Amino acid sequence: MNELKPCPFCGGGDIKAKQGKTLILNCQGCGAFMIDYENGVQRDVRAAWNRRAGPAMPPLPITTPN
Repeated sequence: MNELKPCPFCGGGDIKAKQGKTLILNCQGCGAFMIDYENGVQRDVRAAWNRRAGPAMPPLPITTPN
């Protein structure tokens, strides 16, 4: 099994993988989960769990008409 990153929501590291007809990853700290089927399409749930958003964009300056 590929190593999983901590939970993206709570930072917890206790992530359980449950394999049956589908693979479910579940954070034992906050209950966040991912399943390997979404809208009938199989996906790599481990890669999806480990994917993180890029750094936040800096705020845009607010301009007002003179």
